[in-house]
Amino acid sequence: MRTAKHITLIFLGWVGLMLCTGCSTHRNTRANRAYHELTTRYNVYYNAEKAYHDILDEQLKYFQDDFSRLLPFYPPLLGHLTLPDMVKKSAGGPFDPVIEKMEKAIREHSISAKPRRDPTQPQSPEYRQWLQQNEFNPFIHHAWLLMGKAHVQNGNHAKALAIFNETVRLFGPESDAAIEAHLWIARCYIDMDRMLEAEQALYALKNMHLPVHLNDIFSEIYTYYLIQEANYSDAIPHLKRSIDAEKRSKMKNRWQFLLAQLYILESQPKMAHDTFNSLKGLATPREFVRNATAYQNVLESNIDSLVVQIRNTRLLADRAHPSLDTMVPMKHSSTGDTKDSPFSMGRALDNGEPSDSLLPENHWNFFRDRWIRSNRFHHAAHHGRGYKSEPPVFSEKRDTTHLLMLLAEQQEMEKEPLLFATALFNFEQYQLRTFELAFTPLMEADVLTVQPFRSYEEANRYVHLLRKDSLFLKNLPHRVVPIVISEENWHILQGGVPLEEFYAFMDTSLYEIGVPKRMGFQQELMEDLADEIPVPTISLKKESEKLEKIVPLKTA
Repeated sequence: MRTAKHITLIFLGWVGLMLCTGCSTHRNTRANRAYHELTTRYNVYYNAEKAYHDILDEQLKYFQDDFSRLLPFYPPLLGHLTLPDMVKKSAGGPFDPVIEKMEKAIREHSISAKPRRDPTQPQSPEYRQWLQQNEFNPFIHHAWLLMGKAHVQNGNHAKALAIFNETVRLFGPESDAAIEAHLWIARCYIDMDRMLEAEQALYALKNMHLPVHLNDIFSEIYTYYLIQEANYSDAIPHLKRSIDAEKRSKMKNRWQFLLAQLYILESQPKMAHDTFNSLKGLATPREFVRNATAYQNVLESNIDSLVVQIRNTRLLADRAHPSLDTMVPMKHSSTGDTKDSPFSMGRALDNGEPSDSLLPENHWNFFRDRWIRSNRFHHAAHHGRGYKSEPPVFSEKRDTTHLLMLLAEQQEMEKEPLLFATALFNFEQYQLRTFELAFTPLMEADVLTVQPFRSYEEANRYVHLLRKDSLFLKNLPHRVVPIVISEENWHILQGGVPLEEFYAFMDTSLYEIGVPKRMGFQQELMEDLADEIPVPTISLKKESEKLEKIVPLKTA
């Protein structure tokens, strides 16, 4: 009995001591570390992680897929959906409560003070390395990672990247926390369409020995990357693994449907048919069964039309902020025969009408006609200026130095706001690279040039990022038209050749020699955002027309 009482008193004394000293993170003792680990794990992190997954599940519940398209790997706008029972409390997004909890956990439970050296400990390399670490709460890295993930789901990728990079710095590049942070950095790059950086990050991860618990998340993010790059054949085995590892039933159903679509695009109709069959079941939502059946019916009759339909209505997966992009009107044929489409079969699909052809045909006409109608180029004023007899010979080279022209639709343009907006964009997106910005006379106006770019494709990627940057769009004084041009052709224009001659050259030459296949930002539907992003002077004709190639950037 006395021994039991003594043990009880000792235990109560130890607990009392911990309560008295546990709130301080300035003392790095074994008891302090144990107390703060326990408090972080069960008092803060547990509730925040549960809230994080609850919000994801709730958003997935209310998200409606458009089965007329290739399903995006991650539902777009996932962090910005408005939910019936969720009130957004700040400008960040629905995951703000998770972020606040993790900030509190780090603020109150991070232990950065160095411990006193224990003279009884052998001075081994492991012990010296432990003393040199930056963080001594053994659980706090979970708070950093969850905070970064919440920023990703909110769509704030800049903050997420900052947090993940800080995680790597704090816990060391070889730690499990750093490896997981690098995985999410790759995810951020893919979301931001910075595919070169994403490829480099994933390549480095592929050559590392990943912890077992991170293999599934690597496979998932790598699948996302391959689908974004339209590398469907390589994506299929990784997607299968992601399906097996996924625990949410609706996401598993989405990925099974996506897998069947990839089989269609890879001309494997039997595998697609079998995958659609495996999707059906008593627990499968009705819309998945209905659309799977519609696809199977077309697979048996006309797979070619189905392949064309999916390819031409393909959305790039997980467009985080489509409302910030400049969209191109998608013109649908009103005369085409759709009897072979799965979307005409008894309302088999919930959204969208098929179009016989969605491929671009004459993508420069729209802007050329608008500029000529508005007398943007005063041709009469340029008679006799170096361009009289023979048409110019423009270069078709794509792997040479290119530049970007930003032309204002209004003849009177405020130069400073456009220059400031572009310079700010370059500073935020390309911190390790310098671009030359200059206003250069062209015909009777000045255009802002951004250079240099190593190729046509690199300049196109820059334009794509520009269209997604909300701050740039907000700072624009007027609508501007981005035009990518080689340095050689730019010198020809500076010699007095009218710009519409370059448009005509692009119509007949550049598209035929290979415009990049990933034209998602040029093929997105304007109709979905017509109320939010009114585009003046654009008329959507009902007759059979092809979608245009270039759209002016407009102010937000």
